[in-house]
Amino acid sequence: MWSRLVITAADLAAELTQEFYLFNYTLGGPMPANNQRATYADTNMPAPGQLPMGHQMLIYSIQVIPDEFAAVSVNNRYFPLLITPETTWQAAQIKWRKIFFQTLLTLKVEQTKAFVEGRLDHFPQGGGFLNEGGGGNVVNDGAGNVGAYEIYNGDRSWMSTRRLAMPVHLGSLESFYVSIGWPRGGLDYDQTSYSFGFGFGLLVRMTGPRQRPTA
Repeated sequence: MWSRLVITAADLAAELTQEFYLFNYTLGGPMPANNQRATYADTNMPAPGQLPMGHQMLIYSIQVIPDEFAAVSVNNRYFPLLITPETTWQAAQIKWRKIFFQTLLTLKVEQTKAFVEGRLDHFPQGGGFLNEGGGGNVVNDGAGNVGAYEIYNGDRSWMSTRRLAMPVHLGSLESFYVSIGWPRGGLDYDQTSYSFGFGFGLLVRMTGPRQRPTA
């Protein structure tokens, strides 16, 4: 299962300290922070904040997949594949290092039981696609070649996904959510070496065996 948080430039114009909650909206429902209508790229939750009757799941791993926006929204929709890479490796490292190290993720079941907690770098995303190192480590070499570097949360291998020491069981109609927050202080795109002019997104994916009714 997956659920996505989209943080816009308006949210980042001032220090962002609010805690956000994922897995509590469904397809077509309003997303946290920006109230966009969720698409299948944003979530596949069958019910807000719980699994329906007859469904259950064992969570073996949690992965956090970051994305960044290259353009303003179209009809109040942001597209995760429009990525703005940094022009230098150092800028890319500094930006996403702040995101990974300052942001705390918590999985809670039945509102109060915290089963999993950690910084975003504790939840590597495993395999996937990445463009990196295009055009050299320059802003512009005069010939129109601009460096393009992007940061990946963990190694680019499915083997790098971190398994939970003890799988977390989600039962039928058992409420749960994942919170994203900043206990050390908020995020602000005006920080030094830190630019999110159009906002960014974080997709949280939980993997493991899931039981559904067969009839």
